[in-house]
Amino acid sequence: MIKIFTALFFGSLNVISFSPYNFWPASIISIFGLLIITTNCKNLINSAKLGFLWGIGNFFNEIYWIYISINKFFGINLFFSIIIILLLSSYLSLYPTIFVILTKFFFPKINFFLFCVGAPSAWMISEILRSKILTGFPWLEIGYSQINGPLKGLAPIIGVSGISYILIIISGMCVLSFYKKSYYPIIFIIFIITLTYPLNFFKWYSVKEKSTKIALIQGNISQHTYIDNNQIQKNLEQYLKITKKIINSSNIIIWPESAIPCDEISCRNFLLKIDKELKLKKSYLITGIISLKKSNYYNSIITLGGNSPYLDNSKNKYYKYNLVPFGEKLPLKSILNPIFNKLGLSLIDLKKGDFFQNQLKIFDFNIVPSICYEIIFGDRIRKNVKINTDFLLTISNDSWFGDSIGPWQHFNMARMRALETGKNLLRASNNGITAIIGPNGELKSKLPQFVNDFLLEEVFSTMGVTPYVKFGNIPLLFFSIICFIISFFIKIKLIFLKN
Repeated sequence: MIKIFTALFFGSLNVISFSPYNFWPASIISIFGLLIITTNCKNLINSAKLGFLWGIGNFFNEIYWIYISINKFFGINLFFSIIIILLLSSYLSLYPTIFVILTKFFFPKINFFLFCVGAPSAWMISEILRSKILTGFPWLEIGYSQINGPLKGLAPIIGVSGISYILIIISGMCVLSFYKKSYYPIIFIIFIITLTYPLNFFKWYSVKEKSTKIALIQGNISQHTYIDNNQIQKNLEQYLKITKKIINSSNIIIWPESAIPCDEISCRNFLLKIDKELKLKKSYLITGIISLKKSNYYNSIITLGGNSPYLDNSKNKYYKYNLVPFGEKLPLKSILNPIFNKLGLSLIDLKKGDFFQNQLKIFDFNIVPSICYEIIFGDRIRKNVKINTDFLLTISNDSWFGDSIGPWQHFNMARMRALETGKNLLRASNNGITAIIGPNGELKSKLPQFVNDFLLEEVFSTMGVTPYVKFGNIPLLFFSIICFIISFFIKIKLIFLKN
């Protein structure tokens, strides 16, 4: 029983390493606890169970706030909302369980090799599986804890997953020091931090002379109002009112996801009208909207204004690729759809865009866009960044989750994308956090949550491609796979020798 509570406790501790708490050592302590309780357990099955319980403590505390949207907007009572969160947490807990099984089976001896190579390689593989299987859900990799920590300088080189790799090594060295009663692993940790900390002050980019005035609008429209068809005109007027106030002082105006609460066809007259006004002022508007293409609906980004006339089939458009499971896309549709129909639940089923898409072209600026939750898919963002990319853009609607910690977690993951790519990131969110993030991941300016306001800044383009944008996680993943292939053959050899 003590081991069960210990596993849950250490898993739960991890959440305070992320925003809004930002106590980054908590992730090291949390992984230290996971490694201690699983390496101290001789039985593989029992170790896997403890890894699963650690995952429950970790993921339930990280994503509990999803119950707000399930309960308030899908009409599912509180008890069943919590059950759904537990089920999702249980699914996600399979990945730390895989991590424990891999380390326990392939690296059974407690030594330097286990904690410096075996465990971090196993973690890397389990986290990549979490980001790929079904729709993928790479929410809060432990590397995100370092957005304000001493290892943040590694992000432009090895990305958030690479930072996670290093954190596993550091936690593992703490465990090795505990078991061996030795200071040498601690000296190794000091060596790692001493070697990497100066990277925090190194710039992989240079600032161009090219800049533009950008306005981000935060409408702060309640989700209840947004889904009320009688409020559509009022919501649009709210955004128009602020836009007219700043149109003379900004070149690019950005509205968030869901700013236009109707599809592109239904709002055509409104779009044509505002497009005309923007052209007179020689300004651009970038906004989220639902688009219809070949009988399929897409969560998309469109551009209005500029030199070209507005067309609903314009190429200067973006279609969301990473759709929110259950919110925008039903995974395992053939199995789950009949169940949801029996429960009387009708879910939106959007079509996803292409993995690779053109950058948005605004004046002579190239912008890599993303919508809401897909900003957490760092590998896809980096693969769409080009040598001529000027900015990253993410638009979001976090009003589904009220004043919980969810929007803050989301915001900090967006900061990591700016740091990894060396690009300014523009973030417009319906109720916050609306902000401009610098190419070093630092906050340039932001609006408070839950206010109806705008953010107006002159933003400079940056030039340069970071090592992470060039290579991603390929070197570390290749190294991890090679480690397991070698370990597998060693394991087979030992089995034959025993026989």
